[in-house]
Amino acid sequence: MLGWPILIVLIGLPIVIWLGMTPLSARFSTPYLTLTNIGRLSGIIAAVLFCLNIILTSRLRWIESLFGGLNKMYIAHHLIGGFALCILLVHPMMLSLRQTTVSAHDAALVLLPFTTNWATTFGVLALWLFILLMVITFYIKLPYH
Repeated sequence: MLGWPILIVLIGLPIVIWLGMTPLSARFSTPYLTLTNIGRLSGIIAAVLFCLNIILTSRLRWIESLFGGLNKMYIAHHLIGGFALCILLVHPMMLSLRQTTVSAHDAALVLLPFTTNWATTFGVLALWLFILLMVITFYIKLPYH
């Protein structure tokens, strides 16, 4: 079954590209830059995982065959969704922690909607919506019909 190795390569490819864009010594030279770049990298990985999950729900037969059947492909979808949530949570945590080098007030504002710019507001709202959807998916048994 080639499904999982292909997924790992597809997840690793953007990481390799990101690592090659700027020298690591410049990315991790200060605590602020270190936390910023860990946050960026976790955001990139989470975005790739979301994209792969959308592809896994497409039910294309050639993708099914890579995993050994539809059921195994949906199990991969489920696992990747949970992993994506975990990686996604690192993103705002790191971006908030980096603001502690400036002020604790600014660090708290990163995690609240409607306090800074529109991009942050939509990011925070999307994060809470995604957490809600994942809780429903993992812990609430909905009837099939």
